[in-house]
Amino acid sequence: MTETTERPGAIRGPGFWRTDLSLFKNIKFTEHLTGQFRWETFIAFNHTNPICCGSTNMISSLYNTISSTRDPRIMQLGMKLNF
Repeated sequence: MTETTERPGAIRGPGFWRTDLSLFKNIKFTEHLTGQFRWETFIAFNHTNPICCGSTNMISSLYNTISSTRDPRIMQLGMKLNF
């Protein structure tokens, strides 16, 4: 890696943001049997988050290029029983 004289924060990559959401409903079946229904979503708004900087070598032709993107939206459903 080549030493630079740039101040910290002078070189920036693309922005990154992610929103995770979760909804759940508690259900009582009997006095000793309860349950919980869950719906969870990760990266809820499916915003593209690039993976930046294929190379940290400032001389490389890949320096500061977007090489790929992070995971897409993921959803999961779940049911939990407590007895």
